[in-house]
Amino acid sequence: MQVRTPVETNRAPHPEHEPYWSFLLRLWYSSLFRPVIRLNARFPWGLKEFSRLYAVAAVYYVIGSVVPIIVIFGSVILALHVAPENVLNLVATADGHPNMNVVLASTVTSFLCGFGAELYYIERQLKKEGLSLWKLIGFNLDSLNGSWTEAVKRAVVALGICLLLQNLLDVFPLPQPSQSTAELASTLDGGALFGFFFLAAVMAPFFEEIIFRGFIFNAFRNVFSEGRIFKILGQSKRMADYAAIGFSSLLFAGAHMEPTAFFQLFVVGVVLAELYRRSGTLVAPMLLHAFNNIVATLIIVLSGKA
Repeated sequence: MQVRTPVETNRAPHPEHEPYWSFLLRLWYSSLFRPVIRLNARFPWGLKEFSRLYAVAAVYYVIGSVVPIIVIFGSVILALHVAPENVLNLVATADGHPNMNVVLASTVTSFLCGFGAELYYIERQLKKEGLSLWKLIGFNLDSLNGSWTEAVKRAVVALGICLLLQNLLDVFPLPQPSQSTAELASTLDGGALFGFFFLAAVMAPFFEEIIFRGFIFNAFRNVFSEGRIFKILGQSKRMADYAAIGFSSLLFAGAHMEPTAFFQLFVVGVVLAELYRRSGTLVAPMLLHAFNNIVATLIIVLSGKA
């Protein structure tokens, strides 16, 4: 007699045969409510120590930004007494406008020295605790098994979300962002345009992600995950992470000193921090930051040329 093997009726459907709507629903639920959190950074400071350290780091940034400008302008003033005609030809155009190559070079130098000084101070403080800043903030691809492809894919998806959210803000009666930077960028060409692009697409993503996500977000994440604040948040690690995302994004938006673009910058900060939290590597938000700035710069330049 032939014996039939019973058919399993509760087996999970193969992905190829899973209804499309079911797949989207599962993807939405897993992404929104139960995402995989790969970030595993724990800073050694509480709220008091972090506040003091960040205040000192901010002073390092201000000093590092201002000193190069003072040196550059002081040098120009001294040089005017020696060879005024040559100096004027260097720093100004024939119609009397500032030479944008000199302006951009000064800006890049100030930016580099400011964030460099701040980063130097933070790294030195972590070394005192026997920690490496670069390992602590995940400045590698270990969480993604060394895959650049995975980092790029996550950054591209997050860029789409970021642009969508920024466009949704147009529905609300918010002040329109200032166009001064766009107007400036649309007039640049040659070396000045390259300098602006380098600042926006390389330097800003690198330094700002280290400071605002690598340091500030992680420090807030640690502060909100213990003590009285943790109890207020219901002793929930997820709520502690969300609070850290919110506060670090507020600082990120405020640090740009563009009040009319505050909400747009806050949204960008939230997406960058959440991408960092989920990917576990600072490379992913750096890529997103670079992609976002590249898109914005290309739009500005192309619209200006048109």
